[in-house]
Amino acid sequence: MRERTLHDLVLAYRSSGKGRDRIMEKVAALVYGSHGKYGFDDEDDAANALFKFRGRISKLIDRFEDRGIPFDAYLAVSLRYLARTVRRDRRRSADRESVCERVSPRTLI
Repeated sequence: MRERTLHDLVLAYRSSGKGRDRIMEKVAALVYGSHGKYGFDDEDDAANALFKFRGRISKLIDRFEDRGIPFDAYLAVSLRYLARTVRRDRRRSADRESVCERVSPRTLI
C-alpha cells in the first residue's frame, strides 16, 4: 500500500476531524528535509519557524479548501511567507542591537 500524500491526509482530516498531529509531523519532516525549498536559510530557521508559528501552520489545515490545487502548494506558499517573516525579524533584531551598541552612555545624558 502506498503512503498517503499530505494532500490526502488533509482531506481525510477535513472529513473526519482526526489526524492533525500526523499532518503536523509530516509538515515538519518536509520542512526539515528541504528547508531551502520553503525559503528558510537553514534548519535552525526552519525549526524556529515551526516552533514560533505552530498555531498558524496548524490553522492552514483548517482553512484549506480543495479547489484543484494540492495542499502541498498552499503550504509551500504560506511557509515561504513565514520564511520572509523570520528573515525580516532577524534583520530588525540585528539592527536594534547595532543601534544600541553605537549609542554611548554620554549621548543619553
